[in-house]
Amino acid sequence: MSGKLRGLNFNGRRSGITVPEVLVVIGVLAILFFLLMPAVQSSRERARRIQCLSHLRQLGIAVQSYEATFRVYPGNYVIWTEQLLPYLEQPVLYQRLQDWHNRNVSLDDVKSATVPVYICPSDPFSQEYRGWAPSYRMNNGYWPPLNKYNGFYQVFHGKSIDKDEFAFHQTKPADITDGLSNTAALSEKLVVPSLAHLVGLGEARINPQIWIRVMRQTQIISEPAGLDTFAYRCEFEPTTPVHVYEMRDNLLGSVNNSLYSHELPPNRNSCVNGDSVFRYWEAITATSMHPGGVSLLLADGAVKFTSDSIDTKVWRALGSRNGGETIGSF
Repeated sequence: MSGKLRGLNFNGRRSGITVPEVLVVIGVLAILFFLLMPAVQSSRERARRIQCLSHLRQLGIAVQSYEATFRVYPGNYVIWTEQLLPYLEQPVLYQRLQDWHNRNVSLDDVKSATVPVYICPSDPFSQEYRGWAPSYRMNNGYWPPLNKYNGFYQVFHGKSIDKDEFAFHQTKPADITDGLSNTAALSEKLVVPSLAHLVGLGEARINPQIWIRVMRQTQIISEPAGLDTFAYRCEFEPTTPVHVYEMRDNLLGSVNNSLYSHELPPNRNSCVNGDSVFRYWEAITATSMHPGGVSLLLADGAVKFTSDSIDTKVWRALGSRNGGETIGSF
């Protein structure tokens, strides 16, 4: 009798958990995991986005501090990301970069430092480069054939955009006639990965988060009034790029990759206009890993998260310092 009762409880039922019960518990836990995972990921991304906005606020304070010292905003042929270092609690790195420019130290010695404020944690490539390929760029206006260089970055003086007639001067508050609160200063731009990461990309639809980082190419637009045609071709008819728009020697703030422009709203393609003398009419579009938009610093120091769906005319008006446009809320 005792042998028959062994393993049974006082109700005569077998003790322990059955296999079906275990499977049910696992199934419930799996469902809870898949239900909660998007919320966890969303919370993490929200925290990363807040940190990116915080970095832009720090950069805005540094820009205002620079202007208070020199009565002009950073930019011009002097690299703005270097100019701001003393105002970002990085005076030692700034001096090391000057030593490198004067050939007193090697670049490898200088690049051992990390610049956290130039890193957006949402972008893994930005973290990989430790701030030497900054996540943030300065507004260079849009479409120079018609507008010269009408952004926050620099004031253009000259009769045309021919190289011999370039004359750049750092922007002053008085140059921003549209108002500081209506003019973009800095925005996010996804870091371009190294060539090793770009091998075997495949079609853009397979890996859009890589393709959106590099310069695509359009058919040549040679008419100064061809902005809208160029923008359409860049967004909907780009071809494989003939070159990769990447950091030169991965140097912090190289002029060629310290700027962005306002031809297209955020998170569209970036494009070069053919491969000729007109290739300098290009779109270097603001991009980010944040769902739905990019973080934007205005010239008055305010920071806003700006939607991908912002009206193109409003976005271009934000890119212009002196266009006389009415922007309203955005």
